[in-house]
Amino acid sequence: MEAQKIADNTKRRCYQCLAEVDPARMRNHVGEHVLKAMRGVKEDLRGQQVDPSEFPCGFCGRPERLCCAPTMTKGSSASTPQARSECSYYRLFFYQPSLKSSAATPCTNVPFVCKIPECKAEKDGNWTAVWKYNLHEHIRRFHPSFSVESTGLDGLIPLPPAMQHDMHISDSEERALKIPDAHIPYKPPLPELVNPEPTGPGAPPPAKRRRLRKQP
Repeated sequence: MEAQKIADNTKRRCYQCLAEVDPARMRNHVGEHVLKAMRGVKEDLRGQQVDPSEFPCGFCGRPERLCCAPTMTKGSSASTPQARSECSYYRLFFYQPSLKSSAATPCTNVPFVCKIPECKAEKDGNWTAVWKYNLHEHIRRFHPSFSVESTGLDGLIPLPPAMQHDMHISDSEERALKIPDAHIPYKPPLPELVNPEPTGPGAPPPAKRRRLRKQP
């Protein structure tokens, strides 16, 4: 049963610090709490602490077992995929612009479909997804034969390059979310992305090739 959604313009009370937050700012606000918990930055919170091993929701910060997991629409040639959630704090947001950190909204914690083969599953007509800040824990828990470090020194299977890019959190994003430099981990260079031609349902048809006339 779908959770009772709060009216879009109603301020949300943060479960962690108990502040009243504008709904359009909630994902960024909660993302700061989640990232600080991931990096071991202590906060004096009046509410619930964030436990990164509990897959915190990107809208409310509560553990997935007390809230829900996000999903992604499948998208088509006419529309881009969008994030969906049964969280009562859910608010529709523009997905593509949210993939890039900005001065106004530095947090890029959005749902992603796991790119490890056979992980993606269908749920209520959408794809199962994982919040970006939860992807490291997702790999450790459900794909232990894959490396989360991308250095190749641990002897594990390297992640698909596109997934390494999905998981990447820039140092500027971390600083904007008030992570001290001493807590920001080293990140090796990202692999080069090769963009294959899209295939499958919803993919645009291949471009028609012009026929060359035979020279007499």
